[in-house]
Amino acid sequence: MHELIHAQHHDQGCNPYDSKTEHRTRIQTALRLVNPIEYALAERLYGGNTYLIACELGLTVQVIQDYKNLLHESIE
Repeated sequence: MHELIHAQHHDQGCNPYDSKTEHRTRIQTALRLVNPIEYALAERLYGGNTYLIACELGLTVQVIQDYKNLLHESIE
């Protein structure tokens, strides 16, 4: 999904120094892959443990961490 979003935006190659592009892609990936209701249930069940939530939802730890960061950014 991450690479598909890069392609959708016609991003040019992998540039680790383009943090704006990477941030946008990681946030959009998390929004597309994480079901908010399933996430909330898993977070309650596992007390916010990122690894266990990722296992429960069948996603990577990175996607869950990006989703958590997005939630924290929304609060601020």
